[in-house]
Amino acid sequence: MTARTLGSLFSLALLAAVPAAAQADGEVASATGARQVNGQTVYVDVVVAVPRSQTARQATDQALAQQGATRQKPPWAGGPGSGGGGGGGGDQFFYTGLEWNSTVTQHYNATGQRVGTAKTALTNTYSDWSNISGSSYDITGGTDTSRCPSLVQQCAGPQVTDGFNDVGWASIGGSTLGVTWFVTSGAPEADMALNTRFAWKQTCGSSGGSAYDLETVFLHENGHVAGLDHTNRTDSVMYPSYQAPRCDLYQYDKDAMANLYG
Repeated sequence: MTARTLGSLFSLALLAAVPAAAQADGEVASATGARQVNGQTVYVDVVVAVPRSQTARQATDQALAQQGATRQKPPWAGGPGSGGGGGGGGDQFFYTGLEWNSTVTQHYNATGQRVGTAKTALTNTYSDWSNISGSSYDITGGTDTSRCPSLVQQCAGPQVTDGFNDVGWASIGGSTLGVTWFVTSGAPEADMALNTRFAWKQTCGSSGGSAYDLETVFLHENGHVAGLDHTNRTDSVMYPSYQAPRCDLYQYDKDAMANLYG
């Protein structure tokens, strides 16, 4: 298929003022929805800076609607730990149905990036998700790319699967910080984009100021790439709400991965 290039997506609009919602760290919420693309169900996770005038539910519903998606849980809700690979003790785990049989390779597109060390923030999360005792899952970085992530709605042209797991930047409307689109049927694929209209910190915990933390968002979104769904456990980076940077996995996250890939 023809690659979806960034083209004119990044115009003078990128130089516009950062939205007021990005000027101070506040509640960030996440939700998953689905839409039909060429007869195939495609899922999207939205990460949203919740405006003070809205609840987390209102903000995420609005963000999903802007992506042409409706709130929907992936079909595989998961279940209690099997007791193997560190995932026992009756814990309830939550999965999306996205499961990989080989190393996941992500390709980064720096076009429009708001912080020069954004790629470092992304690759910092690879060891978190890969080096888990009892889990065979592995994610790594591939060559940089000029492709706009093919499943991301804001890229030019129709949404398609192209066989690449791309991460890039796009001008996303509203209060959405980032999106991850993925397919769970057929050949798995997951594409991610962060919003150029927000101010971002360089890497997790390394700088202050009024901005959102890149590594926190990448860590959560790469949990979805790995196949984890949102959980009801606050001791998890997959909990769908937070108000401070989350820079490391919790034991619950590691147990969920060991249960899935053990």
